[in-house]
Amino acid sequence: MKNLPGVQTAAVISHLPVEETGYNGNISVADKTYPPNESPLVEYRAASEDYFQTAGVPLLRGRLFSKREGDDTRAVVVISDAMAKQVWPGEDPIGKQITDDPKATVIGVVGDVKNRGMLQQPVPEMYAPYTMKDFWPDMRWNMRLLVRSTLDNNTIAGAVRREVQAVDPAQRIYAVQGMNLVIENTVRDKSLNTTLLSVFAGVSLLLALIGVYGVMSYTVAQHTREIGIRMALGAQPATILKLIIGRGLVLVSAGVGIGVLMSFGLTRFIENMLFGVTPTDPLTFAMIVILLGFVALLACLIPAARAMRVDPIVVLRHT
Repeated sequence: MKNLPGVQTAAVISHLPVEETGYNGNISVADKTYPPNESPLVEYRAASEDYFQTAGVPLLRGRLFSKREGDDTRAVVVISDAMAKQVWPGEDPIGKQITDDPKATVIGVVGDVKNRGMLQQPVPEMYAPYTMKDFWPDMRWNMRLLVRSTLDNNTIAGAVRREVQAVDPAQRIYAVQGMNLVIENTVRDKSLNTTLLSVFAGVSLLLALIGVYGVMSYTVAQHTREIGIRMALGAQPATILKLIIGRGLVLVSAGVGIGVLMSFGLTRFIENMLFGVTPTDPLTFAMIVILLGFVALLACLIPAARAMRVDPIVVLRHT
């Protein structure tokens, strides 16, 4: 695969990143004791030495696998940063021993991968060379081939199929897909809920804007007589406008403040539906506040301008 035109690198892995499936188990660690059933729970992955480069997983400390880990005589593992922080907080995990059967030495720490899907936080993970047959042998029955290429998905998929068939014509090939589709599949179950939530949120925002405009327009209209009296007494239009806007923004500020506080308390209910943004994203809240403030300003300006065009004599005649 690595020799194919357009292929940058290739590797095998027991489970693709973000595929949400895999093996896990509790591990034993040298020089550490845990209460019964409370030892660290870790996800297992069996991979080739080029997996991390192919998947774009960065090396943080130590080293990665090499071809010298080609048998079980020197059992080694690479762990995720989440596992390093959980099992050896504040320590250097390089050289530490996993005392399960078989025993293994930690040689490297890599960045966390959301192997349970894009909507889940990374969990502690441990990678072993797939060539070590004593490590989790059941994981080698169904390995995934991962190819990083500059070609489009259809072109590289056809080339991969031909190479596999050249090695073993009877080999079954299935689920050939780009990583973008793999990622989409992990959030597909949430897509309908997210779409419906977005529609309802948009309708709610529209109703809120209409409501703010209506309330502010009514409030300003109630002061038409006061505006006429002030103008009859010599008040300047700029003064009247400043007065109206000030009163309106006081009401809007109070409402927005209450709304923001309530929103902060309710965002936890949609946290598992968000990706790439926090439930209390400052930019989102700021944009909504600015939008509501702008609508409230228009709601003040339009009726205020209409009221200031009224002849003060006409207003005083109806008081």
